[in-house]
Amino acid sequence: MKYSMGMEVNHLVVLENRPPLYGVGTYDTEFHGLLSWSMSVNAYSHHLRCALWFFEMFYEVWVVIWDAIHALHESTLIGLCEFSKVVMTNE
Repeated sequence: MKYSMGMEVNHLVVLENRPPLYGVGTYDTEFHGLLSWSMSVNAYSHHLRCALWFFEMFYEVWVVIWDAIHALHESTLIGLCEFSKVVMTNE
């Protein structure tokens, strides 16, 4: 759907006419921007900590699994080398 020029102008938001967020400053002040950013970060900090904990646990589990696969692969290769030596000496 294509908008005419008149409709686009009606949808513009004038920041000076909006009430201050959390009752602190206006939208054109730097302090208000920093405060609202800080409050947003604090609002999501619990979720970020949970996400970081999940990724830490996932990484630790992945390292353990990778080490187990590597050890199994290494022991299998050693076993195959020993088996091939036995087979070659018996021929």
